Amino acid sequence: MNTKQIDEVLKNIDRQSILNKAKNATCEQVATILNKSQIEVEDIPILLSDASDSFLDVMANRSQNISLQRFGRTIQLYVPLYLSNFCSNICSYCGYAANHKINRRKISVAEAVKECQILSKQGFRNLLLVSGEDRKHITPEFLAEVAHALKDNFPALSMETQPFESVAEYQTCVQAGIDGLTIYQETYDRKIYDQIHIKGRKKDFTNRLHCIDHGGKAGMRRLGIGILLGIADMIPDAYALAIHGKYLQQKHWKSVLSFSFPRMQPMGTDFEIKYPVSDKQLAKLICVFRLIFNDSPIVLSTRESSDLRNTLLPCGVTQMSAGSSTEPGGYSEDSKAEKSGAQFDIGDQRSPSEMAKVITDAGYEPVWKDWQ
Repeated sequence: MNTKQIDEVLKNIDRQSILNKAKNATCEQVATILNKSQIEVEDIPILLSDASDSFLDVMANRSQNISLQRFGRTIQLYVPLYLSNFCSNICSYCGYAANHKINRRKISVAEAVKECQILSKQGFRNLLLVSGEDRKHITPEFLAEVAHALKDNFPALSMETQPFESVAEYQTCVQAGIDGLTIYQETYDRKIYDQIHIKGRKKDFTNRLHCIDHGGKAGMRRLGIGILLGIADMIPDAYALAIHGKYLQQKHWKSVLSFSFPRMQPMGTDFEIKYPVSDKQLAKLICVFRLIFNDSPIVLSTRESSDLRNTLLPCGVTQMSAGSSTEPGGYSEDSKAEKSGAQFDIGDQRSPSEMAKVITDAGYEPVWKDWQ
C-alpha cells in the first residue's frame, strides 16, 4: 500500500457504521473479544463502547501484563523544548493560531543550549523539539543547527514542528542527529478537519497525512502519531488512527511507531469542545491500543492531572513528559519573565525529580536515556 492508497482507505471509512457498531455493542461481544489471543483493529468500536465500561479492570490488567512483557517495569521520561510560537496557520482550537495576539518568540541556538543545560542537570537525555508551524522561523537547517549543538548531551532528539514536504528536508534533520518525528493528524474526520483548520498549510489534510511518510523514508528511527481528543468523536477517530498505524508499521518497519492521545485544552480561544473525552474513556483508549499494538510506546503528556497520570501509569503507558513548559524559553528564569505565549496549560506541575519518585514508588524504573 502506498500513500495515495492509505489516503483512499482512510477517506472511505464509514464513521457512522462504526458509531452504530459501538452503540449496539453488548457485554457478551466485549467478553468474546477479550477472550481472543490477539485484539484486532475491527474490535475497536466494541471495546470503546459503553458496553465495555464494566470490563475496564480486565482490559487494564491485560494491558499492564503486555506492557510488562514487552517493556519491563520502565517508564521513559522526556521533555519538550519549545523553539518558537510563531505560526502561519489559523486553527480554531489552538493558542498559537496566527490571528491571536500573543507575545511571539523564537529562541536562538544559544538560548536553546542554555535551556538544555537546565534540563540536562535535571537528568533528561530525551528531548522533543517543538514549535508552531511557520516555515519562516523553523527550517530544516535551523533544526539541524540546534541538533548539532545539543546532541552530545541529548542522544535522543525528536521533532514536532510543522511537517516538511520532502524526504530531503527530513534527511537534513536525520543527518544532524534528530531520529524521531511526531505528526498528529488531529482528527481523521475530514469534514470537521476542514472546518477547524481555517487557513494555512495545515488545512491540506492529505498533505499532512503524507508528511509522516517522508520522515519514515528519510530514516527517522521513531515515528509518532495521535489524535487530539475532543475535536471529533473518539471512536471512529481511534479506528482510523489504528488503520493509519498498521499502514505505517508495514511501510516503515524499521521505525518504532508510538501513539499519543492528548485531550483538547483550548488556550486563548473560545473553541467549543463538542466531543469531550472522560477519564474512563481515555483509560480505555490507552488499554485498547496496547492490546492491539503490543510493541508500540504509548505517550502521556503533562496535559493531564497528576492524579490521573498516576492512575494511568501502569495501564499501558511507557513514556511520560515531566516538568514541561509550553512556551519558548520557558525553562530559564530570565526567559520566564518575558512571558512568551504558551500553547496550552500544564495539568501536572510536578518537577522531574518528583515524577521520578512517583514512578519508583509505583514499582517502575524511570529511564532518562535508553539510546546512544
